[in-house]
Amino acid sequence: MRPWLATTAAALVVVGIVATISVMVQSGQPVTEPPRPNPTSLPTNSRTDGPAQPQDVTVPVYFLGETAKGTRLFREFRRYQGVAGWSKLRIAVNGALLGDTTDPDYRTGFPKRTSAQVSLGTSTVTVDLRGDDDLTALRPDAEIALQAVVHTVDGVLQARIPVEFKIDGARADTVLGVDTAQPLARAAADDVQAPVWIVDPSNESTVDSPFTVTGLAATFEANVQWELKDGARVVRRGFTTAAECCTTSPYSFTVTAPPGTYTLVVHDTDESGGGKVNQDTKEVTVR
Repeated sequence: MRPWLATTAAALVVVGIVATISVMVQSGQPVTEPPRPNPTSLPTNSRTDGPAQPQDVTVPVYFLGETAKGTRLFREFRRYQGVAGWSKLRIAVNGALLGDTTDPDYRTGFPKRTSAQVSLGTSTVTVDLRGDDDLTALRPDAEIALQAVVHTVDGVLQARIPVEFKIDGARADTVLGVDTAQPLARAAADDVQAPVWIVDPSNESTVDSPFTVTGLAATFEANVQWELKDGARVVRRGFTTAAECCTTSPYSFTVTAPPGTYTLVVHDTDESGGGKVNQDTKEVTVR
């Protein structure tokens, strides 16, 4: 988890209420609400505004992570408690920008302290970026970083809606060095998502034995391998198959293990011999 530290008095005014509220993910790790650069910049008539009363929300948020195929997208479901005046869409997008993840293997591709206003139009979603750094300058993994935002928007809305990017209220022809003169559409999952995801349990979860592991995989012949490790020692191992070969599809399996804290590793198979495998890992405690 990466906690946010406020850097300006104005941001503190905006998040003064929610900054004192513990914002918890499903695994129990605290974070704080994303910052706002100006207390007057909060939208009041946007269709994406949330209710005035505090609410608990769970949203899908996409992050960057490393795979054998390079940097790809991973997803977490993040739970926020006691949020007032922020829509699910705005919370989720700011989570993606800040790299608000419980898994240390995931990150954001945006500069630190980047935040955004978010509004829903008739055919596009507008993400208006704010930050201390030059948000037009080329950065590593820029295209996948923008897709993290687009996928987060689509994940919340459950609809494929193009995303228009602005910077400080003005249309942005480039963001992170990527052409954004036209709204960006969601790229195909097999092109940008990691080949192997663990969906449940989430990182730092506590589970009972036996427990079920679910996820998504795009692997050769749908083969999915797994290990439960105590340090370097493999306590349990096994395999399963995803619903389909070679394209993103669900898998599941059940693990029985004695009480303890473990690293759950799910990966594909190395068909080349000696090459890297694509994997996802989660820390889990079995009671």
